[in-house]
Amino acid sequence: MGHFNKAITHYQACLKIEPNDINSINAMGNALQFKGEYDAAIESYSKAIALAPTCAGAHNNLGNASENQRNLQAAVKSYTQALVYQPENKATQNNLIRACQQLGVTDSAKDRTDRP
Repeated sequence: MGHFNKAITHYQACLKIEPNDINSINAMGNALQFKGEYDAAIESYSKAIALAPTCAGAHNNLGNASENQRNLQAAVKSYTQALVYQPENKATQNNLIRACQQLGVTDSAKDRTDRP
């Protein structure tokens, strides 16, 4: 946990200098998520998405945090949005399939990842 706390402190310092740095905001969310602070991570990812709506990584990470909170519908929505901006991302495709399977909607997961 000490490493995550150091990372959070680092990103907080970066964000004081550049408050709208998408990479730092997204990375802060990752550190928070690894600590199990899902609400704070979701807030961070949501801020990143508000600043850069086409940031597929932030959408995918938001899906992960939502899935960790067992909010599978929100996770599916985030993974699907990530695939709009980065349809070839296999990790996000797998995340979407897993979340859909947990919801019992495997057919729609396949449909959502079968993009040209």
